[in-house]
Amino acid sequence: MERMQDLYGRTINQRGWSMDAQMIRRGLEETREQLARIEEEREVLRSLEQGFEGWLRLHEPSVPMDKGAVSATKPEGGARFRTKGDIPYVDAIRQALKEADGESMTLDAIAKRAHELGARSHSKDELGVIDTLAKRMGAVRGDAPKTWRMGPTPS
Repeated sequence: MERMQDLYGRTINQRGWSMDAQMIRRGLEETREQLARIEEEREVLRSLEQGFEGWLRLHEPSVPMDKGAVSATKPEGGARFRTKGDIPYVDAIRQALKEADGESMTLDAIAKRAHELGARSHSKDELGVIDTLAKRMGAVRGDAPKTWRMGPTPS
């Protein structure tokens, strides 16, 4: 590709785009990548927060949760694992796996039980969400692919 210089000494290609435009495009791309990483980190932190709150509700139900002091504000779109049902999705998954009493459950069976418990997901990939949340909460992969079970709890 033939390169020329414009009146200001900047290098341009034959289409007339200056190298400045290419640098801006690279900067834009890097900015978008960084925003994606930040959004992913925010979602992970939000899931951790929900997990900690769920653990406290499960193990110390007499302790009131001060939502204002702990909970982060949600941006317009909300977290990927946000629920729209009666029970938080992560709690429904945990309960479904506990009810299985150590037996492996398929992702479909976990989703069905979570729905029966009143949990709903906004995700387009609900089984992927279940897979991710089960791994995060310390569940153990079952014998077959796409199955989970609760492992032994540490003493």
